Amino acid sequence: MPPVRQASRSRRYGIEEPTWLDAAGRRQAGAWLSERIDASGLSKRKVLAKIEYEGGTNRLNAYLEGERLPTPEMLSNLCNTVGAPYLEGVAQYGYYREIVRIIDDLVWLGGCWLAEDDARGTTGITNNREWTRLRSVEQLGVLLFGDRPVSDVRNQAWFTSRYHVACWIEPEQDVSREIYTMIAQEGGVTVADLKQPPERVEIVREPERRVYVVLPKPIALAILLVTLLFPRRGDVFKEGARDYALRLWAVSSALVGEAEKKRYKAKRIGRPKNLTQHLQGVLDTLDDNRLPFNDRRVIASEYAIAWADSICNCYTHIARLAAFCNWGEAGSSMNNQTAFGIMPQLRLAELPALEGFAYTPEAMSAE
Repeated sequence: MPPVRQASRSRRYGIEEPTWLDAAGRRQAGAWLSERIDASGLSKRKVLAKIEYEGGTNRLNAYLEGERLPTPEMLSNLCNTVGAPYLEGVAQYGYYREIVRIIDDLVWLGGCWLAEDDARGTTGITNNREWTRLRSVEQLGVLLFGDRPVSDVRNQAWFTSRYHVACWIEPEQDVSREIYTMIAQEGGVTVADLKQPPERVEIVREPERRVYVVLPKPIALAILLVTLLFPRRGDVFKEGARDYALRLWAVSSALVGEAEKKRYKAKRIGRPKNLTQHLQGVLDTLDDNRLPFNDRRVIASEYAIAWADSICNCYTHIARLAAFCNWGEAGSSMNNQTAFGIMPQLRLAELPALEGFAYTPEAMSAE
């Protein structure tokens, strides 16, 4: 873990960290922490002694009963003492500012890996601005390593340790194909005459199709976390997806720690750290108390998914296919569903194996 960050004003003055938990959620988080302490075999006093807290057990009891929330620094100390994953604790306590910071750090680390590996997606200039490496993966993910295509390096150990390959599957199916009359245009070009009805309609059997997307693991992890933590209104989780999210936090602790450590060092040499507009929109929405918190979470989810799309919309699409059996969309109806609403039935994807996001520095060095 990186050195302890300077506590914010709210933490220094004892104001609770912003969280999305309600009263029942606070009690549930306290029960989770209590279970972790019991599993460690340490008494409450021994836990407090190890973190060098000189007060009595009253404050710790308040945490365990959900009456008070530990600061992220206190939570980190408690988790390290009893052997609990700190990131799982962050998710249990709903500390959304910590979550957004972690996501931002992961994408930063992924951008560093793109540079180290000379990896990029599409190339070119858009809106009079040359694409950065990170921006180049926005549509299709990583396509090239130097002059080599992904297919040339996919079986190498360094690739499989640093990059995640996701895909959606379009099963073999019968599709309707309309055949139109072709008309000649200037220059000898022929095009379909779409102003007239089709000449005939054919039923064609299309084979199974797979669409692959490659991303550095830190970026893939960030998009997965956003997808699982910020469902849109009307999204329906697949069975087991919520539990997967918590297990993903636990497995990816080392990778997040690496992102924090490297980002901390970069900041020390003067690198500024500003959130993107979409991530800042998440925080601003969750902090706005003019609406009930559950409504704020729904609005914040729109910012969060828009952020994920801006990083790599194809990977975000796969993550949502894997996480939800139905997608929410405003204004659709039972007899007039859009393609967006029924897409999970047309394209199939599964949540990736958790062990793929475990971090071993020795194994993840570039070629």
